[in-house]
Amino acid sequence: MKFVVVIFDGLRARDVSPQLTPNLFALRQEGTWLSRHVSGFPSETRVSAAALSSGSYCGRHGIVGNRFLDRVSTEAILVNGADLGALKSLGRGLRSRALTSKALGERLAASGHRMLSVGGQSSGAWGLTHWDGWSRDEFAYWCPDPLRHSDQASVLAQARCRPPLPEGEKPALQAATALADVFLDTIRAEGLPAVSLLWFSEPDVSQHAFGLSAPETREALMHADRQFGRILDWWQQARRSEDIQLIVGSDHGQLTIGEKVSVSDTLSDAGFTVGPDFGNGCDIALVSQRVAQLWVRDGDPSLARAAFDCLAEQAWCGPSFSPADESGNATIAGTFAYDTVFANHRRRPDLSVVLADLEDDPAGSSEAKVYCDGRYPVGAGMHGGLNPEELTAVGLCAGSYFRENFVSTLPSGIVDLAPTILFGLGIPDWQDMEGRVLFETMNAPPKTWHQPSPERDPVSSAPGGRRGFTIDRVKLGPRVYIAGAKPNGSRTPEESRLDPSYA
Repeated sequence: MKFVVVIFDGLRARDVSPQLTPNLFALRQEGTWLSRHVSGFPSETRVSAAALSSGSYCGRHGIVGNRFLDRVSTEAILVNGADLGALKSLGRGLRSRALTSKALGERLAASGHRMLSVGGQSSGAWGLTHWDGWSRDEFAYWCPDPLRHSDQASVLAQARCRPPLPEGEKPALQAATALADVFLDTIRAEGLPAVSLLWFSEPDVSQHAFGLSAPETREALMHADRQFGRILDWWQQARRSEDIQLIVGSDHGQLTIGEKVSVSDTLSDAGFTVGPDFGNGCDIALVSQRVAQLWVRDGDPSLARAAFDCLAEQAWCGPSFSPADESGNATIAGTFAYDTVFANHRRRPDLSVVLADLEDDPAGSSEAKVYCDGRYPVGAGMHGGLNPEELTAVGLCAGSYFRENFVSTLPSGIVDLAPTILFGLGIPDWQDMEGRVLFETMNAPPKTWHQPSPERDPVSSAPGGRRGFTIDRVKLGPRVYIAGAKPNGSRTPEESRLDPSYA
């Protein structure tokens, strides 16, 4: 048995349709559709890439944001997770390196299996999905610059016969075509390894650049689907002779920026000194987009508490997180402990504030709009927080191993894909992962498996500033999934689904 995994960056489940993505939609009708499939928190690309690879949340794998502060190093530097070079610089040992959990490719290699990866996303996200594959002489091809992180002969052979991709291409049409070309040409020349992982950078690139429903975004998504159609045609012909299973997913959803804010200006106006790190005498190192992540000098809890008191009074302040005390409670009143969302890593910020949803949309749109900080403009697509629309991801499995024309109503997540693949290959090295094996998707699950029933497991905070919040979680046996967050008293999709009598 072999597995091919295809990820569409930022693909919303609602966009898998006959009009936009006919090839994806056809596969959805044929295989198993995971109707309650989610990302993790923060719902950002590099965090999700590490979750896919490691089968764990950021509290274990250590990629706590697209960018994060490495406070273990002497100077507490800001690490840009988009840059594989920056991630490599964090060290080689499992505890000191960027990815602090074992990756899927490492587990496969330990069992004598090989992995192939072709990526069109940032080098950092690509590297996290196939961690250290470039040094194990596995086929690891980064489409924007294939020789930057690899000197393998097979990668060199592919790169020589292809023109360079245009830098900053938006929509990323040539990148999508190149990804399909490289994969199909490579497996025809060298055969198919145990696991292949392909990552389209669309529709995320266009969603950020043009908005969720813009013509350019629709064009990009339809083009990516056509390239996937080429892979699908190959799979339909080859899957019976090689018993190939196909898994398709996305790393997060998307929603629309409705209003811009500046967390830095708000803190500065209140007298705090803020910067990207602790240089120039700054007391707060800030990374901010959908989530404002704050590291305070010397980890001073009183400084973190004062910063939260300032931000909590803003209309755009949403659910917030701080480290736990010895009793497991959040150290800052009005916040949640990081363990609530499985984000308690040594790199975690001293304070994280999710920017809220807009309560009133003056344009009257039915789609959720949110507050955002950073470089993307009003009207652009965004993700990273705890709105159900940005947590909801695509999950789809097809092949002889999986049930046909089936819709799973059990909660599942991106952390479940790696353990499911390892189990299917007969490799027991999945049992320490936070994700679970998706037995419900299988044609012949183990006889010892009994399908559990999902139960709501919400966690509420006391009011901090203007209001309190509830993290809507769903428990499935020992596993817990994050379904969203809302102000206390609001009804969430999971509450409606699991408890129709809720009021």
